[in-house]
Amino acid sequence: MKKVHLFLLWLLAGIVAAVSVYWLFPRAYPLFPRGWEVSKAEAEMIALERLSDLGELPRDPYILTNLDQNPVLEHRLLSSLGSKSPEEILASRIARGLMAWEIRVFEKGARASDWSFRAAIAPSGALTELRRRFPPDQAGGVIEAGSARKQADQFLAEQGFALSDFEEPETRSQQLQSRTDIVFRYRDREAFLGDRHPYGIEVTFAGDRLAGFSAYYDDPDEAEIQNEFQPVILFNQGWIFITLLLLPIVAVPFLQRYHAGEIGVRRGIQVAVAVVGCGVFMMLFCARAAAAGWSIAVLTRPQVTAVVVTELVLLFFFPMGLMAFLSWSVGESICRQRWGSKLAAFDALFQGEWTNATFAWAALRGAVGGLVLLAGTWSLVGVAQRFGAWTYSSFYLGHWWENSSWFSLPLLAFAAAYSLYSGLLGRLLIASVGVRLLGKWAGFATATLVCGILFFPTLIVFPLGWNLIFWFIGPAFLIMLFLRYGILTSILASMTVFVVRGAVPFIDSPDVSLQFQGCLVLFLLAIPLIVSCRYLLSDKKFLYRYEDVPPHVRRIADRERQKVELETARRIQTSILPDLPPELNGVRIAHAYLPATEVGGDFYDVLALEDGRLALAVGDV
Repeated sequence: MKKVHLFLLWLLAGIVAAVSVYWLFPRAYPLFPRGWEVSKAEAEMIALERLSDLGELPRDPYILTNLDQNPVLEHRLLSSLGSKSPEEILASRIARGLMAWEIRVFEKGARASDWSFRAAIAPSGALTELRRRFPPDQAGGVIEAGSARKQADQFLAEQGFALSDFEEPETRSQQLQSRTDIVFRYRDREAFLGDRHPYGIEVTFAGDRLAGFSAYYDDPDEAEIQNEFQPVILFNQGWIFITLLLLPIVAVPFLQRYHAGEIGVRRGIQVAVAVVGCGVFMMLFCARAAAAGWSIAVLTRPQVTAVVVTELVLLFFFPMGLMAFLSWSVGESICRQRWGSKLAAFDALFQGEWTNATFAWAALRGAVGGLVLLAGTWSLVGVAQRFGAWTYSSFYLGHWWENSSWFSLPLLAFAAAYSLYSGLLGRLLIASVGVRLLGKWAGFATATLVCGILFFPTLIVFPLGWNLIFWFIGPAFLIMLFLRYGILTSILASMTVFVVRGAVPFIDSPDVSLQFQGCLVLFLLAIPLIVSCRYLLSDKKFLYRYEDVPPHVRRIADRERQKVELETARRIQTSILPDLPPELNGVRIAHAYLPATEVGGDFYDVLALEDGRLALAVGDV
């Protein structure tokens, strides 16, 4: 009956947390686009069809699509939330510029920076940019401003814009070496942000050729706002190299314990292969997205992609795998001595023993724990918003997996790789060492502080001072799960946070493909729990067989057993030796017994005879 009550309690907590996550998301991120209607594949189809209005597209083109976001504009719109509701802001035309699919088309063999056509499609499906690139040194004819203006008006009308929404355009010209470019800036009458922040549409002519249109937004404080974002960008870049810096530090105790025979490598190698394998699998889906922001000298876009992906695998995922290997090896050798039960479910995972209560409860607690952590964090965001702190949708998306047509699979792969790495390093190693050296509470606090610095957060709040709270909530909760329930529970909770956070925006999308992928990744995440849930109320537990115990653990156990046996023998042998008085029959007696090892086979005694003599006995076995 107690198991039933416990199961119902965890189930209720999971349901409440899941509903809370769904309800809290639009409140934690008030300017996240509602009703995401266009997937990456659909955005590409729309863009390629519309770009043909500007000319013939290249044959066999290289197409690069990624999410483009505007944190400066979001910062400005968030500041207006006091006077306007999120629904009013998102319904405005300027809000289309918050986030969009950016599609760039390259000719075969073109350099990475030399795109030929570019389009931008908002999540709602609205077209916000349609451009054709003419090289600056390419000659062009001359067109009168009046004739160009008529073409610009007609072009915007064909693209679905109502000219009545815009003021009379401002004409600008730029003299290049071989031609004169003309730009017509149509300022939007909406003026959602006031006169100091003009925005609208600009149509460009390269000489006498129409080069398309794009949205513009002028913020007089743009440089100042971008300065606020710089620390976050620097931290994100720095977190990539933290693993490389930590490798030598963790390698030292590994080599010491490995030399002493206290560490095995079989399970660590399995963990490392899992981490690197997930990273490589992710790159199969996200190669182009990962290299989207890179441009290297004269290399073509495919060449840049190959270089960047190789660097990421070698400098990011491989060090993560190596660090996971070292962290498991050292952390496991420490944890086996005190908390062997905290490794049982993790061992069951890698041995494929999922049909037992040990694994089932770890899966349930991990899933519910992740949901509770996410719901609790977003609840605190609501509190912070009352004091002027905001989370930015611009930093919510934009990961490599979201720029993939099948974002569910690379999202799950990255969640598994990073959760294994951060869980084994942060909880199994750092928390175990901290608690062992400093005690329970001091070790817990120290491990939380270190993990909050080492691992990049899933939530960023501005002003940045608020992150001193939010960046340490997650590590503290995950360490607590590890200390209470075990390492697998903590790792699955971390995975749940990553996956649910990435899937929530799309599970009720009007676009069926996005909705399917959002539900698919949640289903894949739940497979461990689905497979093992029938054993939650059973008495079947994961038990170690002798052949399941790693060889190095057997060696340690044998060594400890031998030490106990030798200590017992030493105590028995010492108890047999007599406790001699300092003097017998007028003769002072002194003796010392120093065995070469833990126990010896010698015996001695001194006896007082009746005639006043002494009898000395010495024996050796």
